[in-house]
Amino acid sequence: MRVNPNESNENELNKNQPPEADKTTAEQPDPDNMAIKGEADPSQTNEATADEETTQTEETTDSEASNPTNKKSPAAFKGWHVALLVLITAAGTYTATNAAITGRLPWQIGSGQGVLSASDFRQLEKTYELLETNFFGDVKHDTVMGGALNGMAQSLGDPYTSYYVDEENDELKSATEGKFEGIGAQIQAQNKQIVVISPIKDSPADKAGIKSGDILLKADDQSLEDKTAEEAVKLLRGKANTKVKVTIKRSDQTQELTLTRAEIPIETVSGSIDKTNKEVGVIQISSFAENTATEFQQTVEQLLKDGAKRFILDLRGNPGGLLTSAIDLATLFLKDGDTIVKVVDKAGNQESYTAKHDQNHQFTVAEPTTVLVNEGSASASEILAGALQQSAHKKIVGTKTYGKGTVQTVIPYDNNKDKQLKITTAHWLTPNGTWINKNGITPDETVDLPDYANLLVIDSTKTYKQGDKDSAIANIQRILVALDVLDERNVNGQFDEATKQAVTTFQNDHDLSATGEIDANTATQLTKVLQAKITANDTQLQKAISTVTNE
Repeated sequence: MRVNPNESNENELNKNQPPEADKTTAEQPDPDNMAIKGEADPSQTNEATADEETTQTEETTDSEASNPTNKKSPAAFKGWHVALLVLITAAGTYTATNAAITGRLPWQIGSGQGVLSASDFRQLEKTYELLETNFFGDVKHDTVMGGALNGMAQSLGDPYTSYYVDEENDELKSATEGKFEGIGAQIQAQNKQIVVISPIKDSPADKAGIKSGDILLKADDQSLEDKTAEEAVKLLRGKANTKVKVTIKRSDQTQELTLTRAEIPIETVSGSIDKTNKEVGVIQISSFAENTATEFQQTVEQLLKDGAKRFILDLRGNPGGLLTSAIDLATLFLKDGDTIVKVVDKAGNQESYTAKHDQNHQFTVAEPTTVLVNEGSASASEILAGALQQSAHKKIVGTKTYGKGTVQTVIPYDNNKDKQLKITTAHWLTPNGTWINKNGITPDETVDLPDYANLLVIDSTKTYKQGDKDSAIANIQRILVALDVLDERNVNGQFDEATKQAVTTFQNDHDLSATGEIDANTATQLTKVLQAKITANDTQLQKAISTVTNE
């Protein structure tokens, strides 16, 4: 670790922060500044033009008055007025005719589809009037307007562009404010299905064994098919200690789980000394929030005191977050001027964000570091991984990342941020100019976890006994095989005598009632023991430790 003594007068990243790449959240622009950069108010544009014309006319008149030799005769002055009157009449006639035909006002001419025409507004107003007059039921103004605005965002076909109001807006804000209540799973709508990007560490979803790539079919018997991510969130989140039944699909297996919602604290960084190598500090980053870089620095400092001389940066299951946070964290590993990420806007303009150490970024990590990723590493975590791989030349270990290469900006409708629009405004490139969208980042060392790491958890709300037959039994048998109490040849999807004996053996080994049936206690213990085995046989972490030790 070193402290860079070179300080500059201004932090370029803070002076011109980019929008966020994420889950769910983005850096919010200044509404006042945004208004200046956005489309001009038509009425303001028209007034400015009129004022300019008036000024020019007055200057000409003053010039002529001050030079008697240029004074026009009464006849010429009258002719000038007639010409002007004809010009104004012609322009007015053209404008009125054009507005009647196209619905566009003068300042909208040539603007293409960028501005709603008067005709567009009439269609919207007419639709609302028809609904209000004819719909058999209540027409709530705010609900209809919200639906119209949300429909505009959804019509683009971009899963990351959304309109947020009420509960959805609260969820968006909570992503960077430190906590929320629910099951704790980052989700996304894909191909008319709700897919888990990753569960949040130690959340109800994580403890229940929900994994990246799982498809959420139902929430409390309500289908999630064709639902937006925001609609699914409404059903999955709720007050702490309330229950929600979730139906998940993994590969060709389907399972129901009953989860108890909890308050999910977003503590984004945790670290520990590896048990097998006391010189290796393992740091997990679950997401990128406002304080992640600070939490990371504190964690590194503590691990150094505990004897760490090299680090594993574990980004597995990290769905992303604030781009600015990823940039701040990448800066800790890079030299001044090293490229972190390149952002390309709608017009094709490209801006590179580079590491810059100043009074706000003096802490650096000089120790050898290896990065862990998997298919649940997305967005801002991919930005960090790409920067460390290409600019800091750190080794990446694990499996190919998720592949989210777009940038979102959250734009509030008002100062209270009660209604916000999250828009995909750009895409980002790795330091060498690669767009990883839908492709992900390929590790330097590709390492898979053992097959049993992908098994479904057992539904503890059900009892399984001899005679049962379905895919859930086959999953249980595979767990028993992984725990060395059942022979793999007995995996047949039938709760037969061999399965009963394997369950009885497991129950005796773990001080459970030896009934040969799987009740809630046995299901919970099976899941707990399996997860412990997965942790003890984390092949990806083992490879990362071997890699960083040899640097």
